[in-house]
Amino acid sequence: VAHNNSHAAAAAVAREPELPAFFEFGLDRPDDELLGQGWHGAEDGRWTKSPALLFLPVVADAGPMRLVIDGRPFLAEGRDTASMTLSIDGTQVAQWAATFGEPLPVFEVMIPSAAAADGLLELQIEAPAIVPSYHSQSLDKRKIGFLVRSISITAADDPNVE
Repeated sequence: VAHNNSHAAAAAVAREPELPAFFEFGLDRPDDELLGQGWHGAEDGRWTKSPALLFLPVVADAGPMRLVIDGRPFLAEGRDTASMTLSIDGTQVAQWAATFGEPLPVFEVMIPSAAAADGLLELQIEAPAIVPSYHSQSLDKRKIGFLVRSISITAADDPNVE
């Protein structure tokens, strides 16, 4: 079960920030302690209940950064479109939409220097949560929104990032 917000924020603050940074979530993954409220239990990643909070340590004076989420919304023939919004420190910074049977969008956003000034990013992921068994052959009766497997953060001008 995911931790509460104050525990997750404290865990993030206690970490030495790195750039580039890579965070993995799910079964036997080291970064679940950074998850605040709004998450289901660990599997191959973590599903949001929506909205879901997480706290990431970042290098405070690194300049603009690029954040990429490896994840996906729940899509099936009975639920052929889904959207997701991302907020940083309470301000919506991106919105994406996905369609069943089509390639997923790249869940990427630029983080301005000011957002990372205190060395901590509070991310909120919001995706309409649905019950898979109502929309597919799945037996899953949880309300799920968006699956997050990992998040990477790099310098905005990192030449090793496509």
